[in-house]
Amino acid sequence: MTLKLLKYDFRSLFKRFALLWPAALVLALLLGLSFNLEPLRVRGMLYFTMVLLFGGVMAAMGVAAAIFIVRRFNDGLLKDEGYLMFTLPVTGAQLICSKLLSAMTAVLISGLVGLGSFILLGAAFTFYLEDFFRMAQWLLEKLARLDAETWLLAAEGLLLGLVALAAQILLIYMCIAIGHLAPSHPGLAAVGAWLVFSAAERHVLSGVDSLLDRMGLALAGLFNGLPGEPAVTLALTICAQLALSTVYFAVTNYILTHRLNLE
Repeated sequence: MTLKLLKYDFRSLFKRFALLWPAALVLALLLGLSFNLEPLRVRGMLYFTMVLLFGGVMAAMGVAAAIFIVRRFNDGLLKDEGYLMFTLPVTGAQLICSKLLSAMTAVLISGLVGLGSFILLGAAFTFYLEDFFRMAQWLLEKLARLDAETWLLAAEGLLLGLVALAAQILLIYMCIAIGHLAPSHPGLAAVGAWLVFSAAERHVLSGVDSLLDRMGLALAGLFNGLPGEPAVTLALTICAQLALSTVYFAVTNYILTHRLNLE
């Protein structure tokens, strides 16, 4: 049943972004190529138009990802669609995980499409693909020479980004669920909860960061063979983000399981 939930959420995901993602890549390519057109007057008019279109699509992609995160959870679990979801033989935790994975996928693919768009834009803008491939080859050679600790830091940084993204999405879910408990104006209550908890999270993490720095330095120097202080600090930061994610997930699951009212 979990796979069916994922299939349902991912179908909605790709339906929403089926035009935006290809449009961003195509417009990036056309924008780069338009700079090489002649005469100058035609090039200027077309280039200005393509800049507006490309910027609009990139902004729309970011807005669409944010809307998808909010609406797939709110409309899918706390409104009419929720009647169907909670009649299925699944737990609240499974429903949250399905929404979370689809939301993270929307953000990650949108980010990769954005990065790919700018790479295409640069390649088409210069119109010298051999230079582009030469630069890519130089970058791969540099990456091949990196030592093990640098690769460890890169892997930890990537993992930290994923965990932090999950934590922020789960924070949004928790605030939407808390807003649902309000007898009136659940949207305003959700926004208010997000402002309060976001401020509290920043305050807590600022204190935790300094503590983790000291712990990372102490642990790195305590045992021989451990990675250096930055790697240990990153590992502890990942644990802190996982702790936040667990709290947000648990509160959301409790509300969906014990306090949900779809009347």
